[in-house]
Amino acid sequence: MRAIGSICDIVEQWLGNHAERLGWKSERLVRDWDRGTLAAGYDLPGILLSIGAWEDGVALDMDILERESGTGNMVCAGPCADPATVEARLASIAPWIAKHMQI
Repeated sequence: MRAIGSICDIVEQWLGNHAERLGWKSERLVRDWDRGTLAAGYDLPGILLSIGAWEDGVALDMDILERESGTGNMVCAGPCADPATVEARLASIAPWIAKHMQI
């Protein structure tokens, strides 16, 4: 059963509203309704951004893979207390990427 206002709904809506504006080229956006998960991937200059959300545990993870070095960076991970925390965590990725774009 689909929960209204679920973490996956929030993430999907945020990405739909902001990814293109931020210049993120989507490589994939997969929503698994049965498992209650969302996986998104973006191809950015020098890096790959991966975003994962899970209904079970109300968790949101964001990872960066540096192409040149192959180094991974866990930008943030774990449970979110409420929708505002989810949105704040998502909003934090754009400045992080801008700061580290020289990767």
